[in-house]
Amino acid sequence: MKKILCLWMTLAVCLTAHVALAQSSLIVREETYTAVELFTDTFYGYVFAELENTGDTDAYFDKATLTIADGAGKTLSEKTAFTCYPNVIAPGERAYLFAYSAVEGVKSTDEIAAHQLAVESSESIEEPPVVLTVTETVYAQEADLFGEPVYKMYVTVKNETDEAVFTPSVALGIYDTAGKLLYVDAMTQFEMGVPAGQSFIMTFTIDDAFKAAWDAQGVSPERVEAIAMVQY
Repeated sequence: MKKILCLWMTLAVCLTAHVALAQSSLIVREETYTAVELFTDTFYGYVFAELENTGDTDAYFDKATLTIADGAGKTLSEKTAFTCYPNVIAPGERAYLFAYSAVEGVKSTDEIAAHQLAVESSESIEEPPVVLTVTETVYAQEADLFGEPVYKMYVTVKNETDEAVFTPSVALGIYDTAGKLLYVDAMTQFEMGVPAGQSFIMTFTIDDAFKAAWDAQGVSPERVEAIAMVQY
């Protein structure tokens, strides 16, 4: 009887140790908060983040909560984001996230300079999405029909799988000359298919308000990194 009890205890310890070893851990690797006036007297707080799964199992992104506060720490606005790209992150892989919230009753971006980002995740029961190959990324300053500057990103993606894929998503991060994350954006084409072996180009445009904020901080966009996937 003692031998049987000892065997069960040993088995329980082994199982507990195995569970402890298999953990997902989604961390915020880098984040940047930018307060902008997108329209006249309309102020928004944006947070851009690069996430990483430092665990040894797939991580599922549950949600992220962005809290915006004034200089005294008083909460002015709160917004929850339920999507990052990708939503399921394999061990050692990264994902991009952005969240934003309008703030009422303020007169300048200086009044919404404080923020907090809380990310929640769990071990995933789903497989990570199909990853497509990003072959080129470009950040360009162009001119519109009136000669005004337009800031755009071009991401070229190739489907190197053996069959057509549908509803592709592209997420990108813009980094400055020092390698700091400045901006994140993402787009999903729901009415689009990509045959095997074929490529497509996804285009993104940055609002002038972000470029103005970067100029005020003395930083400049240097490079674009992107992740392409099929997760819907």
